[in-house]
Amino acid sequence: MIPLSFNYLWIFFVAGFGSIIFSLFAIGLIFSSKFRNTLRHGNIFIQSLFVCSVLCVFLSLILYFLVLYTKNEIEKEHHSIHKTLSSPEIILGIQMPQGTELELFAPDQLTSLRQAKFPQPVLFGKLQINSMKIPRGIDLELFDDRSTTLMGTGKDTIEGWNCQLMSYIQVYLDDAGNIIGLEHCNLAQDTQLENIILVAQADIERSKYQKYPDNFVSTDYWRIHNPLTQYKAVSLQWANVYLDQNKQLIGIENGTLTEKLTLGDIQYPANTEFNLLVHPLTQNETWLFTPPSDQNAVARNGKVYTHDQTIFQRPNGKIEQILNSNDPRILARRMNH
Repeated sequence: MIPLSFNYLWIFFVAGFGSIIFSLFAIGLIFSSKFRNTLRHGNIFIQSLFVCSVLCVFLSLILYFLVLYTKNEIEKEHHSIHKTLSSPEIILGIQMPQGTELELFAPDQLTSLRQAKFPQPVLFGKLQINSMKIPRGIDLELFDDRSTTLMGTGKDTIEGWNCQLMSYIQVYLDDAGNIIGLEHCNLAQDTQLENIILVAQADIERSKYQKYPDNFVSTDYWRIHNPLTQYKAVSLQWANVYLDQNKQLIGIENGTLTEKLTLGDIQYPANTEFNLLVHPLTQNETWLFTPPSDQNAVARNGKVYTHDQTIFQRPNGKIEQILNSNDPRILARRMNH
């Protein structure tokens, strides 16, 4: 393939310009005997220019056939990785109808399917799927994600989650094309778990990177990015909720209070940051509150807590400790990588 770079455009420019010069020579040679005589007995510059123009014509011909060859190779490569099924066919255990448009990772190998677009919806469980994507090549290297992305409509229960296919859903398929696991979906309806309520459309995804910088390994299996979370008496917005494989609560991080909250002797304003750390500071359940930058938390005795402080408090209101908001013990435990 000819590299499409400005570094190579000069070759085409020289070949084209030289061919124009040759055309002028050709016109003179055909229609002027004086010009023919001048070229035959002229100075070395004119003769050299003529020879160079002839070479440019040959170069132009070579480039022309090279472009044709490259175009043909590109078309062959395109046709080898883009297929349209002329009849129904089972690929990777999935029954695909006639007219399905395929994009392959390896030329002419249907089992290297990267993407499929169906002419009519195909059933995956209870989901009506219009297209699907399977990670291949660099996608696997960069993201280490082996789930299949399905796009379409519908609702289905996968690994105990009532999922709604809004824009896409990521699942794991067996050799027969059946859904056997969940990577990501949106909740179809409000869901009540022990001490916590998750609202419809919350993002459900399988947890990754459970190992912390100090080698602590969390048992969280699910991560829910929830637009609204009700945990005991605390109402939170956009919190990350972490659950184990049995959907038992492990932690809640980076949520903010939707309204004022009084706990013990302290009143916290709305938008106070709330954390129930996945990597806890103590064995007992302890909540961390960090006031917003534009408002303070105030105790009954008038003591003020600013956004530079994090209040380390039990659910019964007992204050365990007041920490600096940038305390490494807090930040390190929130680096879930």
